Amino acid sequence: MQLKTLKALLPVEAVQRLADWRRQHPIWSLLIVAVAARLLAVGARFVIGTDEGLFLTLGRSLASGLGYTGDGRTVQIDFPPGFSLFAALVYALGGWPELPSQLNVLLFGSLIAAPVYWLGRHLATEQTGFRAGLFVALLPALALAQGNFEAVAEPLYSLLFYAGWALLWRGLTRREAASFLLAGGALGVAHLVRWEALVLAFLAAGLIVAGLRRAAPVPATAFLAGLAVCAVPYALFLYTHTGSVLSPKTQITQWHAAALDASGNDMFAYEKAYTAYEAYLANPRHPLPVPALPLSGLLQRYARNLVRQAWLWLTSVSLLTPLWVIPVLTGVIGLPRRRALFLLAPLVTLAVFPLSVVDPRYLLPALPALMLLAACGWNLLDEYLPVLRVEIAGRARRWPLAALLVGLTLVVYALADVAGPFLFPRPTEYRTAGIALRGLVPEEAHIMARKRQVPFYAGVAWEWLPYGTLDDVLRYAAAHGARYLVVDGTTTPDLRPQLAPLLDPTSAPANLTPVYDSISEPRVIVYEIVS
Repeated sequence: MQLKTLKALLPVEAVQRLADWRRQHPIWSLLIVAVAARLLAVGARFVIGTDEGLFLTLGRSLASGLGYTGDGRTVQIDFPPGFSLFAALVYALGGWPELPSQLNVLLFGSLIAAPVYWLGRHLATEQTGFRAGLFVALLPALALAQGNFEAVAEPLYSLLFYAGWALLWRGLTRREAASFLLAGGALGVAHLVRWEALVLAFLAAGLIVAGLRRAAPVPATAFLAGLAVCAVPYALFLYTHTGSVLSPKTQITQWHAAALDASGNDMFAYEKAYTAYEAYLANPRHPLPVPALPLSGLLQRYARNLVRQAWLWLTSVSLLTPLWVIPVLTGVIGLPRRRALFLLAPLVTLAVFPLSVVDPRYLLPALPALMLLAACGWNLLDEYLPVLRVEIAGRARRWPLAALLVGLTLVVYALADVAGPFLFPRPTEYRTAGIALRGLVPEEAHIMARKRQVPFYAGVAWEWLPYGTLDDVLRYAAAHGARYLVVDGTTTPDLRPQLAPLLDPTSAPANLTPVYDSISEPRVIVYEIVS
């Protein structure tokens, strides 16, 4: 009995038992790995991002009965409400301010591994599915939920999208009407989180028609019915407030891009044009004034942004593209054409984004599809790469080179996951300032700041900090009912240079009274505007 117990404690036996459990419970294995990889991301130096602050404020407004508004005055029609509805539910149940974002990364981000595993298993092999699931569980950009710094709703969107995509493949291969209905529903909910899901939903409908042909009417109808459950109410919401069923997000990004185009090299172009955006939100039935560009100008913008996007793919340390680009290309070549096209379809929006601007967050939803292709590529490389003879602890074993390279890739991913929370910039000073202001400023107060974190953590409304002189800022504050002003050593010198003298409280005029000063660098100072 003692010999058996000792044998069971040997590392070889433990590894074998772990491998057996993995084979019996592949999805649970992936979820455990994914959750473990994300624990640091939601714990160490955690702080919400700028846009994230708006989504969470919208959720807080919904939970408190104010409606879908970020400032208590205007309806926020340019951002889909899906993530904010989730945040509202969390807040209504008593969750703390950061909990929706933490669940977004930890729970939704981890669950993406499940549909990815299912797709890999049914498009190729079980090993393909498990490898793809591990890539999704550990890839730094997905584990840390960031292309460079912040993501907002991308984990939730990706989970919904790939669940819908897996259901779509199930429907195409098994001809089950229920699968098409659920696929449409999943993509409909995804559309409530990010607008491009609707584009991919119509692409999915085209795949149904092309794949099933004469048998397509019933499945296509079921799919569109599931899609309509969420898409139609949202379209009615948009039509009520804007007079159009189309999301205004595309128009706003084009306006943003046009402002940059018209400014030449003016880095403050967007800052100066923000008042036009505010006017549009106040009266969204009047379109934003988007300057018309000749076709040559549009093509130049597209080419420029395409190069920037490609450069971002190659240089972002959280994407680690050099480790997986060759397997992805191998997977595209090695998979049967129909299956390769099915995995390439989610990348369609990557060709659309450069029409306006480039943002690292836009790349995140494409990564699970690329990891699936990478897993397929590694499986193909298994057949062509040599087998090495490796001696470990006096035992000689034969290891496929492809398996060793996959293991090395996963080790690099895991090391980056551990280092990432400490390497990427985290404006924790904003969090500290906001929490310190609780109780110091009234709950109904409005705080002007270039970034949203300080007002969000303080539990009060955020107001835009206009680009201009201090007199311009004070006039804007009076017109918008703002009583407080935030300057900080990170953004003020670059984005609001006219206000940089306020980083020294002794230089502030008499009508600005400091109510918070971090003193330590990077400095954050909050002034009360007194009359």
